[in-house]
Amino acid sequence: MWFGKNIMTKLGLALALAVPAFAADVKDMYPLKFGSLSDELQAQYWNDLMSFKMWGTDRIYFTKVTLTDKVGAVGTAGNFDWTGGAGFELGGPVLVEGNFDGGGQEFFTSGPARINGHMLLSGDKENNTLVGTYCIDGDDGGVTVNSITERACERGNNLVDEEGKPLHCELRTGPSAKTGPCADVKPVPKDLFIPTYPFGSAGTTDLGSVSVGNRVERFIDVPPVEYDEDGNITK
Repeated sequence: MWFGKNIMTKLGLALALAVPAFAADVKDMYPLKFGSLSDELQAQYWNDLMSFKMWGTDRIYFTKVTLTDKVGAVGTAGNFDWTGGAGFELGGPVLVEGNFDGGGQEFFTSGPARINGHMLLSGDKENNTLVGTYCIDGDDGGVTVNSITERACERGNNLVDEEGKPLHCELRTGPSAKTGPCADVKPVPKDLFIPTYPFGSAGTTDLGSVSVGNRVERFIDVPPVEYDEDGNITK
């Protein structure tokens, strides 16, 4: 699982990478590597990964989380599973190659979302709400959305923002998941994966194990950086 640096404290997780936010040169990524890909693809995969605040190569599964900021996407090349969850609030783009299965207390605060499988919510609770545009291809051949998902979208259409402006929700399935506003929603980078550290290779050092407790911050800087007294990166 990949987490952008700014999201770590919100999740109560401990390990973050201080990574360049600009377009990558391969040397900026050292010593992380995306397998044996060419330098061109190394940079492309890195830049794709930097657009996510959370990325799960195989799947995403959580029990409870709040990520309401709209900066950075949340995505996976597998399924997004919240069926055992206690609820969440999720802001910003959502990109799922597989299915989204909810546990009954989901609140998408902004979208947009592209889900290439189905989007089936459960529980039908009042805090089960969708805001934004949802492009649901339903390419698994089964039910694309259910009535609970539709009612969650209706709740989103009854909300207003902090300035009193009405919010909007739209479910677009099948062919319409690729047209209209969905034409502007980026595809899921289904081949994206997380780079690895080449332990034991020339010029690298074994980082050893890192033990952290809940809500404790630990940072590994890649590449090495310097900080000023306020904690800002200076070099």
